[in-house]
Amino acid sequence: MYLFVLMIFKYNKIMENLNNIREQLPHGAMKEIAKRANVSNATVTKVLDGTCENLVVINAIADYLTVYKAEKELAVGRLASLIK
Repeated sequence: MYLFVLMIFKYNKIMENLNNIREQLPHGAMKEIAKRANVSNATVTKVLDGTCENLVVINAIADYLTVYKAEKELAVGRLASLIK
């Protein structure tokens, strides 16, 4: 029961911070997320606004950000090594 309550708490915290998540997305990301989730751009916008809950979209956002951040870290590291 405790684990379930903790999961709900974390989910609610994430839903409260959707604006922060949106700010982390690069230009064009919402369109790519919509394509991956097989939904409209409007649905992605509604999820990020917090007016709609769609687990497929939430997972697509999480997957997209995970890959994007890893690729960004790699690219920044490569650039840093060129500066030295």
